[in-house]
Amino acid sequence: MVKFSQIIEGSIEWAVTVCFRPFEAKKWLIFIFVAFMAGSLTGGLNLNYQPDRYDGEKKEQSYESPQPKTPIVINKDKQDTEPVREFIEYIKKANKLVLAFFVILVLSVLIGVIVLFMWLSSRFMFVFLEGVIKNDASVKEPFKKNKQSGNSLFKFYLIFSGAMLLLIALILSLTIAILMKAGAFNQKGPPDAGLILFTIIPCAVVFLCLVFFAAILGLVIRDFVLIIMHKDGLALMQALPKALSILARYKKDFIAYIFVLMGLGILSWMIQGVLGMVAVFSLLFPSGIIGGICYLFYLVVPAPFHTAYFIILGVILVPLVLFVFYCLMGLGLPFSIFFRSLSIKFFGSLEKRYNLFLYS
Repeated sequence: MVKFSQIIEGSIEWAVTVCFRPFEAKKWLIFIFVAFMAGSLTGGLNLNYQPDRYDGEKKEQSYESPQPKTPIVINKDKQDTEPVREFIEYIKKANKLVLAFFVILVLSVLIGVIVLFMWLSSRFMFVFLEGVIKNDASVKEPFKKNKQSGNSLFKFYLIFSGAMLLLIALILSLTIAILMKAGAFNQKGPPDAGLILFTIIPCAVVFLCLVFFAAILGLVIRDFVLIIMHKDGLALMQALPKALSILARYKKDFIAYIFVLMGLGILSWMIQGVLGMVAVFSLLFPSGIIGGICYLFYLVVPAPFHTAYFIILGVILVPLVLFVFYCLMGLGLPFSIFFRSLSIKFFGSLEKRYNLFLYS
């Protein structure tokens, strides 16, 4: 059995070395960017926008009794009403065309951005891996060096993501089709809850199995296949069978690794949550001082110059706020380096030739 205590201890030691021995602000800032682009930054803050409150207010307002609408008086004469109706129909059709064009444009841009970031993330995964191994925050050279491996990973992720979306769409379509065929949406009264559950539960089980499979495959690729691709210079579809063959020989160790990873993940999020709250509270006092100073300047500045004052204030404060938020993201950097080191050391304990720290 793999000695996880030694692997964890060694990974902590290496994360501390990379981040703090010595501490270099430039290196830290570059590593934050690389880890973020690689999708490995666990994040020091969990600032999730919660629209429920606002939606709740809107829902409460929607329960108010509607105001009676003023009836639209239309001339009964067909000659007078026909042009009006034609104009209304033209506006409706025009709005639909504009809306359809806008939706297609937004979706195209969104898909393009997602594909672009998927490509960049595939390359930066190897940049981050190499940076952790060598304790080096370089970007340009590793980005070029790992072009072939990154492109191979990107192609796989693109095809796999498309296949997953198609399968999910197929499951949803089959669920809706079965419910419609069973008449769940044709009844005048409330639909049969038993019928809905009997239809949804099997589809939900299939969906969860699909998600579980994708999660395990993603874990294998991120933690082990990337190591083989980097060490042997192989494409993903060549490295994947190798990784699966090694893990198949050490099934118990691999299962134990998953549970250890889950436990450490929960622990790391708890620690990061505490660090995030400490960081936020520590920023309240200086933020209050800055806000007070800005307000005093606002009182002093003559009224005709208020617009210019706010523009100058925005130019100064917006980059400052973004920089502070960027630094707060870095609270998760030591944990990201720790987990990347953990996977390398674990896989290296199974196959010594894949302990990349031996070749750094």
